[in-house]
Amino acid sequence: MAVDCVATLQEQADLVMDVAKDVDNALAASDLTVEQASRLYNREPKTSIGLSNS
Repeated sequence: MAVDCVATLQEQADLVMDVAKDVDNALAASDLTVEQASRLYNREPKTSIGLSNS
């Protein structure tokens, strides 16, 4: 079964862009609680925001 790598990568890129927009909108909310911000922070991979422990 052949996998269309380009299509798969595009789907993943689209998903990441949607998540990034959601996170950006959440962080812009004036009523964002510390708990909500913490959940957003813990949801994202640390390497994607430059906070790798290595």
